Amino acid sequence: MLLHNNGEGISEIARRPGRHKSTISRELKRDSFPGCYSSFAAQGAYRSRRKVAVPGESSTTGRL
Repeated sequence: MLLHNNGEGISEIARRPGRHKSTISRELKRDSFPGCYSSFAAQGAYRSRRKVAVPGESSTTGRL
């Protein structure tokens, strides 16, 4: 998020694309590297997490 790297606040960043500020905050926490956010690095991290996820594991058992 270039805006965040330039010192823009989370609320202002969220307002522009119409997202909730918690969504932006979560994205920054999950995919930021020390002092910097890169959408390319975030996409790579997403793909890595996606590969290890077991599809439908929690929703197919019918139990909580």
